[in-house]
Amino acid sequence: MFFSNRSQEITVPQFLACREKICVYRGVGGLGDILAMRMVFEDLKKQYPNFKISWVVPYRFFAAAQQHPFVDEVLHPDAYKKSNFIETFDITTPCGRYEVIHKNKAPKNRSDIWANHFGLELTSHNMYMPSYSELFPVLEEKLRSKGWDGKKKLVAFAPRSAMALKNMTFEQCQAVRNMTKDCFLFILHSAPILEIDSLKIPGLYNLSLSEALAAVEKCDYMIGTDTGLLHAAGGYKKPSMGTFGFVDGNIYCKYYPTVRVIQLHYKDIDNWCGPCWDYPRCPHQTKDPIKPCQSQITPKMLEENWLRLLNT
Repeated sequence: MFFSNRSQEITVPQFLACREKICVYRGVGGLGDILAMRMVFEDLKKQYPNFKISWVVPYRFFAAAQQHPFVDEVLHPDAYKKSNFIETFDITTPCGRYEVIHKNKAPKNRSDIWANHFGLELTSHNMYMPSYSELFPVLEEKLRSKGWDGKKKLVAFAPRSAMALKNMTFEQCQAVRNMTKDCFLFILHSAPILEIDSLKIPGLYNLSLSEALAAVEKCDYMIGTDTGLLHAAGGYKKPSMGTFGFVDGNIYCKYYPTVRVIQLHYKDIDNWCGPCWDYPRCPHQTKDPIKPCQSQITPKMLEENWLRLLNT
């Protein structure tokens, strides 16, 4: 059944007030997961068109959850009360459990795992990304102050992840700088990246989340590692390319047709171990937190994929 048994009895007025209100709850980030969650609500609303759907996400991710045509309200966890809903679907942990169990035999995109968790099979996978185009003039001014002439194609670059082992190496960042010399490349990150400061790549730092999403929405191309901004580029249907290590980029980007995945994969390379989905037990014990599945992606691989991206 759609509804589970409530743990506490409620009055008739309480029942009438919440009988057509359901909640999808996410207690943590990150940005990529919040954005990918946008895929589940169209089918949920189609299945239950008379229900009011609330979406709970941490406040810092509100900009990534706003402006969804099939979500009636976005709430912070502190504003959530279980008694206000006939049912709450907590999808904070199902993906982690699924991927730990299945590892490199995990065929499902996270949006499908979440939907299956509350009994749905997704049909559209449409993210209905929020538009922050009203911020374009401010971003254009910032980019011009960094040297953009207003004519060159804009390439947003996100070489850092919340997980250090996904970070792009100095050599990879250098290759990105060199291969995009005919465009205006700019870094999107929370602060200047000291390790690649010598490459002199201009950057937009310490942006609000809405500004960062607007920068992706504004750019012509996106290059990055496996990070939330790459999910944003997929949602905005920007021609993009991303490097992936211990998770399968083809699964993560399954519904992003404009994103090219760059990855060393056991299906393509004999005796290669990845993507393993199990980085804590990586057999390559190196002092560098960036594992070989990420660090051995070569400049040539980046350059070849960039040329293919330009020609699509």
